[in-house]
Amino acid sequence: MEASLGRFLADMALDPSRLAAFLQDPDELMKQVNLGEEERLVVQSANAALMSDWLCTERGGPASAPWNCPVLMMF
Repeated sequence: MEASLGRFLADMALDPSRLAAFLQDPDELMKQVNLGEEERLVVQSANAALMSDWLCTERGGPASAPWNCPVLMMF
């Protein structure tokens, strides 16, 4: 089963060793946690707006209405 982008980002925010592993070899960590191909591309883009849109859509919220998405509070 593929990992979700939201869970992947939350794990890095909460676990310094996970963040260190990402900084050392992002591709390897994304493979280890079984992040899907589309999610990998979103992370590799390093585009905060794209990540936010993806997370809002992933959570079931409309990306066209960002005020409904709590993820934007992080940015």
